[in-house]
Amino acid sequence: MPALSSLDWMLSYVVQVVVPYYLNISTRIAEIHPLLRQDVLQVTAKAFDSKSAELDELTWLDIRKIYTEHLIDISRLGIALPVLEVVSNWASEDISLLRNFVKLMLGLAGPPHSRDFASAFLALISKEEVRSSFRHDAEGLELLRRFIGECQDHETEVPPPILELLQ
Repeated sequence: MPALSSLDWMLSYVVQVVVPYYLNISTRIAEIHPLLRQDVLQVTAKAFDSKSAELDELTWLDIRKIYTEHLIDISRLGIALPVLEVVSNWASEDISLLRNFVKLMLGLAGPPHSRDFASAFLALISKEEVRSSFRHDAEGLELLRRFIGECQDHETEVPPPILELLQ
């Protein structure tokens, strides 16, 4: 049966077009209504975890990347710790999304960092799958050095595997 006789391509297109608009609206809701930020996070996490059987793997990965960028956006609204809790559960997911999240968060997170945030984020970075991505990424390594320096300035304990990476 020819590919054009299937409507799968249309579903894929609709999802790729609609999801960014939906996430922009939910970001705006989180910006305007602080009490709904946790709800926006929960809906985003649930959508990230629910895969449609109709979507192919590549399309689904693209959509998950969009959700990852949305999590970065809403983390700047004061819910960085809950976002890190959601992301820390991605261990069984595609590791490239976790690496992408960590690099984006390193670029976004500026001082001062709370000890809780720094500890949770360092725990995420200390996972071998994430740490190994910095070995051949000069830009990511520089962002990591800056973050570690800020952590050390505020007397936050940095796990030895991360310190070894910086040497």
